[in-house]
Amino acid sequence: MRWKLFYEDCIWKIHISPDSQNGLSKVSGADAFQVRSLSVKRFVKKLGMLQDYLVSDIAKAVALCMDLDLED
Repeated sequence: MRWKLFYEDCIWKIHISPDSQNGLSKVSGADAFQVRSLSVKRFVKKLGMLQDYLVSDIAKAVALCMDLDLED
């Protein structure tokens, strides 16, 4: 998802800046309301990797959307 400034107030959207580790070319975001399952067979090539804190932030946003309680 391409990041837009008005997403800042949406607690279910996580801002992701491009860097050498994640392989993104544009400022992007993860939308916790748009989570879906995918077969690992669909993943052909690894393009990048998110930092641990971003994965944690995304997991917390998904848990929030599902009304779950995650421990830190």
